[in-house]
Amino acid sequence: MPPLLRTERKYNLRYNQYAIPAYTLMSMSVIICLRAMWAIITQNNYIFWFIIFLVYSLFFYIIIPILGKGIKNNDNSYGAGYVVEEMVGTKLAALGNDYKVIHDILKGKDQGNIDHVVIGPTGIFVIESKANQNKMVYYQNNIRKLSDLGEKFMNQVASNALWVHNIVKERLGIDEFVHGVVVRPLNEDKKIETHCVNKVCIMDGNSVYDYIKNFSGRLSVNEINNMHSVLCEIKRNSDRKL
Repeated sequence: MPPLLRTERKYNLRYNQYAIPAYTLMSMSVIICLRAMWAIITQNNYIFWFIIFLVYSLFFYIIIPILGKGIKNNDNSYGAGYVVEEMVGTKLAALGNDYKVIHDILKGKDQGNIDHVVIGPTGIFVIESKANQNKMVYYQNNIRKLSDLGEKFMNQVASNALWVHNIVKERLGIDEFVHGVVVRPLNEDKKIETHCVNKVCIMDGNSVYDYIKNFSGRLSVNEINNMHSVLCEIKRNSDRKL
């Protein structure tokens, strides 16, 4: 499976924005501490360096927690995001050679990206990987319902599916329904049941393989290869702009 670069790049960029200043501050604190100690030992400008040490210590203990919080938030957002994308990508790779999988397609400037597109004999599937652990599906009076978060993600993947459908129809003249799937591969105690609304589904990571394999589409090898070629071209063009 090719690397899922966009989310990982965002993670690394944000990590460096917080980590590099933090390491720089820690290095400077060691240098200033040693210089202040030397000034006290030699009685050379020791008052000046003692004041510098106190001021810098105050600055250090204010800024370091802020940078640490930034690193933690980045781990919980982009860090968790690219790990989940890799997990889902691994499951999709197991579909076999009959299925073409494309990861991380940028739709256009300021239009966001699509995590995964699967094209195979059973159909076309647009998949969004989500690390968010809040409720997406819940029960009310024994009726299964979508939470606001689940509805938001399903609207997102439906929009992405429509985008892929329009690309395939305009460039190849193939009017094939594109299935939207939201996948959240979490721990055993936080799995969600598959829930579909208007042919857009939300499911656990362990269900996506069987969902795709058991669908009743009838795409030919030629159609699969042509659609894969068109979407790969779009991905290559967008990657060059990064």
